[in-house]
Amino acid sequence: MAASRCYSCDDSNCAACSLFGKNKCTSCNSGFYLSNSTCTKCSDDHCNSCSEAGTGVCKGCEAGYYVKDGLCVACEDSDCDTCSGAGTGVCSLCAESFYLNKGECKNCNDAGCGVCSGPGTVKCSACRSGFYLTKSTCKVCADAGCKVCSGPGIKKCTQCQTGFYLLNSTCTVCDDGNCTACSGAGTGKCTSCRANYYLDKPSKTCKACGDGQYSTAGATECLCNLMNLWLI
Repeated sequence: MAASRCYSCDDSNCAACSLFGKNKCTSCNSGFYLSNSTCTKCSDDHCNSCSEAGTGVCKGCEAGYYVKDGLCVACEDSDCDTCSGAGTGVCSLCAESFYLNKGECKNCNDAGCGVCSGPGTVKCSACRSGFYLTKSTCKVCADAGCKVCSGPGIKKCTQCQTGFYLLNSTCTVCDDGNCTACSGAGTGKCTSCRANYYLDKPSKTCKACGDGQYSTAGATECLCNLMNLWLI
């Protein structure tokens, strides 16, 4: 990876900036708007997108809120991820393990359900991580390292949790704690790394990002931290 250094933008509300000094922002953090190369906070704390100062100017809200007359108002159903307005019966998207029924979010009765079609048991259509689907019910995988398994008992894993590798239908933890995936036992077997590390392909090991840099999980290089940093 080519050597590079990251320097902090002088304005802490910048997501990115072009040069040292004030008034050099090119984009802003969520909840701020760009005006004359400066980032200013939206007046509404739950607003993640606005274009000017003052109240009633929100264009987008954080999860669990909706825009009304330019303001962010909380959805009345706390299990609602997205709602269209005030009152009940206005949800359009529910949290995991809840199902939508006439605009309301209802709890799936099966603890392993990620998605269900209605109330009661045997209504699951998809399971949470670590469970398998059988006769519309979710059962826990026997192997704790399994993310997906095909049925009951050991050696039924088809996909592993982060930090494990699959061998003979069993999930075994990677020896390198910074690996999110590896090809087998021992060091030098990483195929993917956790956040703020990058995969060094020649050595197949995970190396830490430098000061002022970051990476997302699975990255092969580090980037300048866009939260208030720029790269030269």
